[in-house]
Amino acid sequence: MADNKKQHYVPQFYLRNFSNDGKQIFVYHLASQTYILSPIASTCQEKYFYDIDPEFEKILNQLETRQAPVIKKIIELQNLETLTADELYDLMAFLVIQDTRTKDARILVNKHVELFVSQYIKPMMKADNELKKKYTPEYIDSLKITMPNFYKFTFGVALSSIEALSDLLPVLIVNKTSKPFISSDSPVIKNNYYIVGKNGLTGVLSPGLQIFCPLTEKIVILFIHHGAYNIQFTQKMMIELTNEKDVDKINELQILHCLNILLFTNDTDSGYLHRLFLNCSKRKINKEYVTELVQRTKTSDGRINELVKEYTEGLNYYIHFSFIAKSHEYSRWFRMSCKETLKKLPIVIPTRNRELARYLDDNLKSLIENAQKNAKKSK
Repeated sequence: MADNKKQHYVPQFYLRNFSNDGKQIFVYHLASQTYILSPIASTCQEKYFYDIDPEFEKILNQLETRQAPVIKKIIELQNLETLTADELYDLMAFLVIQDTRTKDARILVNKHVELFVSQYIKPMMKADNELKKKYTPEYIDSLKITMPNFYKFTFGVALSSIEALSDLLPVLIVNKTSKPFISSDSPVIKNNYYIVGKNGLTGVLSPGLQIFCPLTEKIVILFIHHGAYNIQFTQKMMIELTNEKDVDKINELQILHCLNILLFTNDTDSGYLHRLFLNCSKRKINKEYVTELVQRTKTSDGRINELVKEYTEGLNYYIHFSFIAKSHEYSRWFRMSCKETLKKLPIVIPTRNRELARYLDDNLKSLIENAQKNAKKSK
């Protein structure tokens, strides 16, 4: 059994960057629209959130031991050019893993499993001749089928996809205004100006991807598909923000994507945060997996084939900033590419880097094969 009952889904070293004393942090609760000063040890955690098995949390702790010094270095030096290749990799790993380990991410994974069971597994069970003899469709519908270890599998997928960020440009955003950056219980946010139908393009290989994560009330790290945009840099790999509206919009990302709470540093900023929440809360929607029938065909032997696409609502609000503009040249390529790709197969979305896509696909296949082997061994 794990020694530590309180398991954080946002690491304590990260939370301390938004604390004045390293022990407490201001927490704004969306449900009650009130805030408290909360101990960091009790913030963004749940009892045995990951498992009673200590090995899983030990792996996370080992990763945090590598990531914390890198983020500290960025905060202190405010210069991404000083990062070594290994440190840049650890920073990318922090973003990918943090995006996967939150409570919100777990809820979304469970929704995906529920959707998969209801639309694929149970219909297959109902169509099985042997099961038809034993169980009624109503009984099959009443079954609760879960995949409790699937959440852990997503960590493996995340770890195998860290390299997907390697072609994105890291940018340091330094806040020069009087308004603070805020954080939340889901601090890593994906944004995109580009869209295909209802698909918000927030996959790790999506064209036009932007990934934001606040590091302190004055610093945000951004990884961006540089070729898709024209960016107004102040210095190389740095943007100094003097426009308060841009600070508001970066903070809106946290409000729109968080699950339950927002995090901030100073008591005096509570009024600003509350007003910002009221201004944009009506736009906030729940993250939901959606399936949409694209095509239905009938084979010569009478079987029905359906082409279904899946996407997730509530992952991209298309927030625009004054320092990032679409590249007209890339926009033209994107429209042509989407037209050609979707004409061939309506559910396929263009990727920004085919070589990386093939590499990650090989990684995922290896991960699945290993998971299957381990499953056989455990039987």
